Amino acid sequence: MVEPEGYQHLRRFRLEGTTPVWTFALGDALLEKRVWMQQRANTAYLRYDLLQGSQPLTLDIKMIVNYRNHHGNSHAGDWRMDVHRVNSGIRLVAYDGAVPLYLLSAGTEVVPRHEWYRAYALALEAYRGRDMLDDHLYAD
Repeated sequence: MVEPEGYQHLRRFRLEGTTPVWTFALGDALLEKRVWMQQRANTAYLRYDLLQGSQPLTLDIKMIVNYRNHHGNSHAGDWRMDVHRVNSGIRLVAYDGAVPLYLLSAGTEVVPRHEWYRAYALALEAYRGRDMLDDHLYAD
């Protein structure tokens, strides 16, 4: 729910242990979203569960990614990442020799893209007095 009006559908937020859970109301549907990382692995998970609804729900999810360390910023310029379809998702390689990034989801239609979202504001970096603008790649 990154869309500018997505917050209007938020009905509840809670933690299940250390896992954040958002509950959204969309018409008569209730949708839960969870985000967590696997310990000791460079792996993040995003899960949606339809809790109730009179009809199936179709989600259009835009994944924005970045390939940088936590002390740096990305500036797109003419940077072209290698983004292509693989079984159940896409594979992204930021540059020759970079570790591939996979965006995987069973039972979905994946359309690889390469569009930059420029000048994404990082509020905490601004607070620290650092470069607060970063570019992210819309890969799917």
